[in-house]
Amino acid sequence: MFGNQTKTLNNPKNFLLNSSQVDGATYVSAIALEAIASLAVKDIKGVVNLHGTVYERANSLISKSANEAKGVDVTQDPDGKLNFLIHVSLEFGVNIPKTAISIQEAVKTAVNQSTDLDVKNVDLVIENYVVKTASAKKTSKSEDDK
Repeated sequence: MFGNQTKTLNNPKNFLLNSSQVDGATYVSAIALEAIASLAVKDIKGVVNLHGTVYERANSLISKSANEAKGVDVTQDPDGKLNFLIHVSLEFGVNIPKTAISIQEAVKTAVNQSTDLDVKNVDLVIENYVVKTASAKKTSKSEDDK
């Protein structure tokens, strides 16, 4: 392997996939895993949006690249299992525990189906519980009619 490539592969933000059937290894980046989780969360009824961390918000002010997975962080246990921390706002009126379970199940399923990696924990921080305005509901409804 080339010296620079070894440094990239050993980065703690790259995760080795278990099921490589050919010579060599396949890694998936934390950014890719966080994007998979983010898309799964956004599909859950009652999720208004994801909240970036203070670092992500500050970085978005100085960087032109937008992180699609804001509000999602992934780490890996020594045993190879993934742990997600997700910050969300929920729509007023949804049942928080039921919505949380839906989010956790969706993230575990999406990540496992996409990567064959096991998810140990999906921890949630409910940052806000918001009332959707009438204009937001109209926009949402007219998009559903398409």
